[in-house]
Amino acid sequence: MNAEQRPSIREEQKRLTRERLLDAAVEVFAQRSALDVNMDDIAKAAGVARATVYAHFTRKSDVVLALAQRQYEQADEVYAELAAIPDWTRAAIRAWLEGVEARWREQALSIRALTMAGPAMAGRGAAAAHERYIAKLADDRRRWDAVPPAEARQRVLMALGQIESFFSALVVAEWKPALDDPLDLVTDVVCHLLAPALTAEPG
Repeated sequence: MNAEQRPSIREEQKRLTRERLLDAAVEVFAQRSALDVNMDDIAKAAGVARATVYAHFTRKSDVVLALAQRQYEQADEVYAELAAIPDWTRAAIRAWLEGVEARWREQALSIRALTMAGPAMAGRGAAAAHERYIAKLADDRRRWDAVPPAEARQRVLMALGQIESFFSALVVAEWKPALDDPLDLVTDVVCHLLAPALTAEPG
């Protein structure tokens, strides 16, 4: 990044303040329903004046949408990591899912806060985000040459649904699975859905 592309100190300070406000919102949304939280609560949790919150967000719903957008951007990174794996093998998918679990655990509070906010407040942008994830994973025709594009996209969509519902239950809802290694079964399900794009394990 050259000097012209580098953000100014003022822009960076503004970005950091915005992130601080979003982190504070996660804290208060985790303690109480998003419906019961107001902008003053977010300001207090962030240790800033009420005016600072309003300088970044017009209303509470804007805060929730910004939190959702932040989650979508982090998910973009996660699915880009899967797309970047040259050969999808069971071992590679399993290793990637272990990384996904770690990310979900790091973000559990934020995801839980968004879940509590409800789809009406946080759901806008979800369809566009999922379309990006599907494109990252299904539009590589070298990987998916064995099936038509529509089938590749459907398989990826179903795999994303399995991954997200599993980690929602395991991490966000704190489900206690009976299996010693529930990730192993999820790996099987995801590999079954992505089967036409998988590469045989070496040896």
